[in-house]
Amino acid sequence: MIVIGGKRAILHKLIFEIRYRFGYTYLDRKGFLINRIIESYPNLLLLSNPNEATFNETTFFSQEDKSFLGVSAHHFYAFREQKIGDRGLKERDAENLARITNEVFDLISEILDLKDFSRIGFRVNYLLSDMNEQESKSWIAKTNIFNISEQFISAFKGQIESQGHTLVIIGENKKYKISLNSVKRSYSLEIGGLTIRPHFLSKKQDEILKKQLLAKRKFEDNPEYSVLIDVDTFLEEPLDINIEDFILQSFSEINESLPRAFR
Repeated sequence: MIVIGGKRAILHKLIFEIRYRFGYTYLDRKGFLINRIIESYPNLLLLSNPNEATFNETTFFSQEDKSFLGVSAHHFYAFREQKIGDRGLKERDAENLARITNEVFDLISEILDLKDFSRIGFRVNYLLSDMNEQESKSWIAKTNIFNISEQFISAFKGQIESQGHTLVIIGENKKYKISLNSVKRSYSLEIGGLTIRPHFLSKKQDEILKKQLLAKRKFEDNPEYSVLIDVDTFLEEPLDINIEDFILQSFSEINESLPRAFR
């Protein structure tokens, strides 16, 4: 658990992606690729319909660490996300994602003979806890990292209702794309086996949903209003590919840098 700007940060989502050129062997070897992956990793469930058009990606669900993986002629990705009502993700979730992603991609790279890569990236999403709607909107402005001039605001004869920002930093050996946005999470309520989104709920049903989360003693880990901090570490035209090292190093760098950045 890390603290960012005085707020406990909830690890919400982990995303890996690698893009490559000349991956069209995927179109010819899709069936063979699926068979090899399923045979080598029985915990991976095939989610795609094998009869879909060949340009569509193939997706899998890992029963082991609850992550999703996908492969196409252009890219391979994997992600793990905090579910509504669950605690935030842990460091071991990043370690598990790094391991399974590295193993599966080694197999994919061998079968598709991938050698030319255009981008490798790892993204981490954090949600800040203990915020109401107004606090989530004002937290970004109070950091003083991004300054909006009064002249700019007055030109529109209004006032700021909400704001979000994105910047890209060139680091020593990779780039960092950092985005900050005030968000309202999309909860769901199960009614008779159906999943209903909050904007379809009456006020009473919305209160029922919140009570369900509170009853699980997990509401603080699932804030309705929050600031989403999205950090994408990436490298363009990478030469040496070691996915596990890239994910773990990036995760460590992000966790060390964010608390310093928002002191």
